Amino acid sequence: MKYFPIVILSLLLVACTEDEVLYSNTPDKAIELLESEFGFVNNMNVIQEVDVNVSRKIYVFEGEGEGEVVISDNSENKTQYFVALVEKREKGWVVLESLGIGKPSDSESIATGGNCFQAGFIGTTENLQLKKYQYVLNIPEKDYSIWVELLE
Repeated sequence: MKYFPIVILSLLLVACTEDEVLYSNTPDKAIELLESEFGFVNNMNVIQEVDVNVSRKIYVFEGEGEGEVVISDNSENKTQYFVALVEKREKGWVVLESLGIGKPSDSESIATGGNCFQAGFIGTTENLQLKKYQYVLNIPEKDYSIWVELLE
């Protein structure tokens, strides 16, 4: 009987944690939740997606960041780039991680990382030797691309 409160508390914690994850039927719908449900980004436009395997995809999209995501460069154009890793689980597709990587700069190389991946900008003229978990996603009509390295 003295373990009963511990068991109940454990079940409550698991139930609360599970409710915070929103699953979708498709990876595209999972990405849309970043705007519609979480307010992570406004005016989102998916630029490119890459299949890592049958249960994982990398997305590059642009939009206007919210809150701590906003990276200011004192310009009128508030659009910046984001990268997200989406994974298929038993209940559906879920965004594992999404990061705002800002805009490319002539003076510095922007790179950022999280728990699942690192990402940054690379010029289209640079010759990058890709490793097993690295990807380059082209941005149409731009002289730069976005590189992503999965942290496996």
